[in-house]
Amino acid sequence: MATLSTLCADYCREQRFVLAHSTRLTARRACVLFGRWAGSPAIEELSPQLGDGYRNHLVETGRNKNTANIYVRSIQALLNWAVETDRLPANPLAGVKQFRVTRKPVTIYEDWQFERMLHCLPRPTANDPDRDVRWLGLLWGARTTGLRRGALLNLTAANIRGGMVWVEPKAKSDDTWEWEPKDREIRRVPLAPQFADVLEYFRGRTYPLVAPSMVEKLLRWQKAGRPADDWAPWRKLPELNFRRIFVGIQTRAFGQQIGDWHQFRRTYTTALAEVLPDKALMTLTGHARRETLDPYTAVRGSHWQVAYETVANVLKKGPGRVQLLRPQYVTAQRRGPGLEHQRPDWAVQDSNL
Repeated sequence: MATLSTLCADYCREQRFVLAHSTRLTARRACVLFGRWAGSPAIEELSPQLGDGYRNHLVETGRNKNTANIYVRSIQALLNWAVETDRLPANPLAGVKQFRVTRKPVTIYEDWQFERMLHCLPRPTANDPDRDVRWLGLLWGARTTGLRRGALLNLTAANIRGGMVWVEPKAKSDDTWEWEPKDREIRRVPLAPQFADVLEYFRGRTYPLVAPSMVEKLLRWQKAGRPADDWAPWRKLPELNFRRIFVGIQTRAFGQQIGDWHQFRRTYTTALAEVLPDKALMTLTGHARRETLDPYTAVRGSHWQVAYETVANVLKKGPGRVQLLRPQYVTAQRRGPGLEHQRPDWAVQDSNL
């Protein structure tokens, strides 16, 4: 009897060179949760009603609506693949609708927030004596290049040339492990002097922003022929407890977490959007469509101040604010069967009006 989990195993095996490792993991996780909830029904027993129940179950058990939508999309992509390969006549969950999620406002890091984080770096350790300098480089790299954390950590000395930071795929070698950028595109961004100073500190290292012990471990796994899927997450993000360390930086700086790492990318895009045309901005940020820039651009704090000053100057009288007289309500007069009130006379105390 074919179930969703057995179909997912075929899907991940045949598409292993097409799908990213994280995509395969998400599909497996979605199918496992579906099987636990529904009791591993046969493919023929799937229906839109069952899909709606699974979607609602994910939210009822504590997952947010975005996560529920991701799992539903993963299963639908799996079933669409089964239809394309003639394993199924039609997608039984095609009618399942996703949750409508309110779009959150785009947030960025203001300059003062970034400066405060620079003063709250993690302490060095015996195994990583340069951890504070490495994280200084990661913060400056994120702020001045807009690169994702995986791209920053996988930068090598060969990627810094001609005053540019090059994002390029890497092949297996004695000094590097295999890695592909998320957008599958070679691009370059300007190298800021602050970031260049930190990279100069690590001159001679192949991976300047990765701990030497981690580099040694990954290269040893590669030389030993360890299966690629077993250590794919380490190649993608070669840093122990990345999120915990970053949250610790913000907790020391602000008392709580105020944003995620991807917020640096939105900060970078917002800054460049003020001075660059859309085509140049798309090239530097690695976006293929104009529409994808909108979720990455925000209103800066200085813009809010300009907006406030603009509207605050409406009907200003000299240095003070406009003074409005209290409304003079006219005593109601009986007119016919009911009472009618005249509209209040709002008057502005200014002889020029």
